[in-house]
Amino acid sequence: MKNTNRTVQGHFLHATLKYPILMLLILSLGRAESAQNLGLCTSVETRFFSCATNKSKQINLCGTSSGDLQYRFGRVGKTVFSYPANATEGKDRFLFSRYSRFQTERIEVSFRNADVDYILFDYTENGQRQAGIRLSAGYSKESTISCTANIHSKLIELKPVLRCDADNALNGGKCP
Repeated sequence: MKNTNRTVQGHFLHATLKYPILMLLILSLGRAESAQNLGLCTSVETRFFSCATNKSKQINLCGTSSGDLQYRFGRVGKTVFSYPANATEGKDRFLFSRYSRFQTERIEVSFRNADVDYILFDYTENGQRQAGIRLSAGYSKESTISCTANIHSKLIELKPVLRCDADNALNGGKCP
């Protein structure tokens, strides 16, 4: 029986020696792609949410399953806003809301900073998806930054970690 693993390794070694620049290019493309896939999160963090906006900015929620959590907004390599300053405070600063029924799921993770309410949302209804961040300062000013591409969400994994937002209509006015 032929050892295919050795054959593959042999071909890789041969290609590396024969075409070193090509192999370096292939390897560097993989690293660049994975760095871009992380968005504003680091390689040791879980990317609970990320997407691109129409102005080439990123909306990200990065953290760990133990509750370290930080919202980040900006371009890859340049975060222009993050909250909270210390990710270890994240579990106590964010609230979780969820509503689901047949062909509908709405998840929100919210926080308040400097009299501005931030609601990170991921809604799916009848196969249509909307996601982004909604900001409101009082009753008169509200703004939404919508995701336009590359929506990645694991927000549901934060349900057991974050406090339930009893005031959010998605939770039906109650928390378990």
